[in-house]
Amino acid sequence: MKNTAKALHTVLKGTIEAPDCADTWHELAVYYRNVGQDQQAYMAVLTGLAHCLNSPSLHYMRGEYLVTAGKLKKPFSDFQQTASIKNDDGSPHIQLARISKFSESDGRRIKRIKKWLPV
Repeated sequence: MKNTAKALHTVLKGTIEAPDCADTWHELAVYYRNVGQDQQAYMAVLTGLAHCLNSPSLHYMRGEYLVTAGKLKKPFSDFQQTASIKNDDGSPHIQLARISKFSESDGRRIKRIKKWLPV
């Protein structure tokens, strides 16, 4: 328990000292998620995105939370943002394909997926 409190203190200190460091916000969200505080984790992601607009990891995490909440149309922009920044990472492409399966016709889904595939 002592190490957990120290880890939280260290990460929180990092968010104060370097609010524009996306990795710190990501680690804070991961910490909260690991201890079962999903609402706090989601708030850390949102706060991190307010400071780090182009963070692929934070956009990806927000997309995951939205999918989990059943909001299938909202995470498209997060996964597209992640895919455009980290085009060599397959995870956002897989997420885009997965959520488009439930929210679009086959033709529209295929066009959207092709648009985001690496060339």
